[in-house]
Amino acid sequence: MRRADQVRKSIRQKMKRQQMKATTYEHKDLPDKEPVKQSTASTHPLFRLDTFLTKMLLAALLFLLSVVIVQRDDPLMDEPKRFLSTVMTENYSFAAVEEWYSAHFGEPFAWLPFTKESTQPLASEDQTIEDIPQGPADNLALPASGQVAKPFSQDHRGVVIETGPNTEVKSIDYGYVIFAGTKDELGKTVIVQHSDDTETWYGNLDEVSVQLYDFIDDRQVVGAVKGTETSAQYYFAKKYKESFVNPLEGTFD
Repeated sequence: MRRADQVRKSIRQKMKRQQMKATTYEHKDLPDKEPVKQSTASTHPLFRLDTFLTKMLLAALLFLLSVVIVQRDDPLMDEPKRFLSTVMTENYSFAAVEEWYSAHFGEPFAWLPFTKESTQPLASEDQTIEDIPQGPADNLALPASGQVAKPFSQDHRGVVIETGPNTEVKSIDYGYVIFAGTKDELGKTVIVQHSDDTETWYGNLDEVSVQLYDFIDDRQVVGAVKGTETSAQYYFAKKYKESFVNPLEGTFD
């Protein structure tokens, strides 16, 4: 009887050990759980996929609408066509955007210096430009010193300044180059767009020193005139919005 009890006890212990081994093997066979990775695409502070896709869709719709308006031969589309033509052809005011950014957020780039518009007096049509009190060289109000050879009253677009031979022509204020090339009546010409809705034109140049969409600093060289052994001439004009104004009469608010 005692022998039978010992046998049963031994069997129970053996079965218990086998169950423990089986449980251990099951735990070892289970794969480790990988940590759940949370998507950060929709929570990125500088990029939201849903917002980006919405903007892309709106841009595509606006483009398709513009195409329909332009190609539609309907009197009702005349006014929208004129609006689209104006928006697509007028120059974007890069200088105004830079000035606004600077006023609200500080200077964005070290190579974009912002200076206040010069209020120095300009020459009248019967004065020698060299005789006008100009102050420091970086505040000069005219592209190059000289005399008025052709006044504004002759064509109501600009003036012709007679200067010395091999003279550099400089921008009177900072801005962006919106034209650098050849015009029919002016030859080699540079047009600079400024933040006050004005453009300055520098024509009759022999050399052009800037390129389209360059940022131009105040008093930066835009070109040069060679002329003869004794003199040279360059063209200077100022355009306020859609009209040419006398470039020798001062600045505009």
